[in-house]
Amino acid sequence: MLLVHKSYHFQVQGGESLHHVGKRVFPFMTAVLHFMKKEKVNVALSAHPNSLRLIMEYFEGLHPKKVAEIVHHPEKHKKYLIEFD
Repeated sequence: MLLVHKSYHFQVQGGESLHHVGKRVFPFMTAVLHFMKKEKVNVALSAHPNSLRLIMEYFEGLHPKKVAEIVHHPEKHKKYLIEFD
């Protein structure tokens, strides 16, 4: 089971790998940033731990191997401050 939890490209039968989820998360995050800039608003996101790992990859430029090793704790949160021109 370690392969399932510590792999970026491993896909369980009938499921998705982190790589596959990223194909939805990254365009979504780009759209969120566009919306924030256009509307001049703040946004709070709540997501599944796998999506949260990919959001961290998006903002922090993490290597896929590092993303696969991230462990989330429900009581903790991440905060990103974004400044637009």
